[in-house]
Amino acid sequence: MTREKAQELIDCWLMRFTQGVSPFIPKAGAAYHMDVGGLKADGSDATNDLSFMFIEGMIHTRMVEPNFGVFVHSKTPQNFLIKACQLCVLGTGHPMFLNSDVFVENFLGRGILGGPPVPLALARTSGAIGCNEPHVTNYDSEFNVGPFLLLPQMLELALSDGYSHYHKKYMGVRTGDPREFKTFDDLQTAYLKQLSYFLKHCEISNKNSELTLAQRYPTIYTSALIEDCIEKGRPREEGGARFNFGPCVATAGATDVGDSLAAVKKIIFEEKKFTMAELLDALDKNFEGCRELHNALLKAPKFGNDEDMVDEMVAWVMKTYCDQVVKHKNTRGGNLVPYQNPLIWYVSTGRLIGALPSGRKAWEPLSDGISPTRGVDKNGPAAIFNSVSKIDNPSIFFGQTLNIRLNKDVFSNDIGVQKLAAMIRSFADLKIHHCQFNIVSSEILRKAQEKPDEYQDLTVRVAGYVAYFTRLGKHVQDSIIARTEHGL
Repeated sequence: MTREKAQELIDCWLMRFTQGVSPFIPKAGAAYHMDVGGLKADGSDATNDLSFMFIEGMIHTRMVEPNFGVFVHSKTPQNFLIKACQLCVLGTGHPMFLNSDVFVENFLGRGILGGPPVPLALARTSGAIGCNEPHVTNYDSEFNVGPFLLLPQMLELALSDGYSHYHKKYMGVRTGDPREFKTFDDLQTAYLKQLSYFLKHCEISNKNSELTLAQRYPTIYTSALIEDCIEKGRPREEGGARFNFGPCVATAGATDVGDSLAAVKKIIFEEKKFTMAELLDALDKNFEGCRELHNALLKAPKFGNDEDMVDEMVAWVMKTYCDQVVKHKNTRGGNLVPYQNPLIWYVSTGRLIGALPSGRKAWEPLSDGISPTRGVDKNGPAAIFNSVSKIDNPSIFFGQTLNIRLNKDVFSNDIGVQKLAAMIRSFADLKIHHCQFNIVSSEILRKAQEKPDEYQDLTVRVAGYVAYFTRLGKHVQDSIIARTEHGL
């Protein structure tokens, strides 16, 4: 077979994926995940001719599926990285970039949760499923989707003694009137109490779901394809798999919480420009008639700008979340795992959350994964990488999404491709789990809103998946346009 014939077959095979429809997100990607690159079992680079040819196939086909990733690490060849960046600058939303070094730490770190440890060779050769979720290939029970817990709601409850503004009733722990909080530590303590309370309910909910699945929908054939199920004589629902990680407890809005806590700490407790009572009144009124306080909150440090004070606050939010999640068990002898990839729901779940001390108004979209809140990242993509690197990324066992928009004009030539490759080198060195880019101008996106029939093939990264832009709801379209468009 000639290389040209092989390439044609690869192209045809890649197009087959788009014939299906995602069971989670109609008319979008995320149903089929595929990666190239990465490591061999001995730690050497795994790139080969097919790695290049599959990237070339994605350049040729330019469709939403498969959800295509490139694994990078300290030994990734430069020509392979350049090839991946050539695909990226087309603006299709492909590929996502995944950090092999972080994945290995992630898998090895799961050994602290109990159960058999993941061997080093297996950690190196395992990859991702779905959007970007780390997965021990052929050995994991594959119970992935679990409860969804909104971290901004935990903060909102801490600021209202357990009262939900959306549900208009007390739902959380009664942690006391925040007007009486004397120190910033009091607020953090109240937040952690709300988080702990709701995670207990996440465990109960998950166990009920798993028991129902085991009783009504045993997956005998799937179990036979997972290592150890046959040897143990037990399906995966009963703990037959070698590893029983998960499912995840998914979340959204960690950066909203970090931005909010940083604003409260700075403006209320350190500078004492306003009182806690004034802040709470402003939140209740959605900042109506509170312009001075609102402006002060908006000007407070925001995640994504390489400012230690707020970055360390987001790192605290993620650490406490991860530490709390893994305390909880599933029905198969394993632990629940933390996850932050809200897919399209970062828009819809924002409608459940009132105004926040970050300056975000009530019912607006939340931050997308670990991405900065829309429009607050002012110092370029390098600053975003530096901020995200301050988080303990390997401990987020089911991964998290980082979306960044780039100015197409900066990256449209060979020099731009080389600059992007250098950025990805930094991403790998900084031990960040994942990143992906939209390289489509706001002008084009707005034109597509106005004349959708002329842009039916325009694809964008929404969250952990690629979708046709004109098929998205306007709220989601607007949220993508509102993301900062970075140059270098």
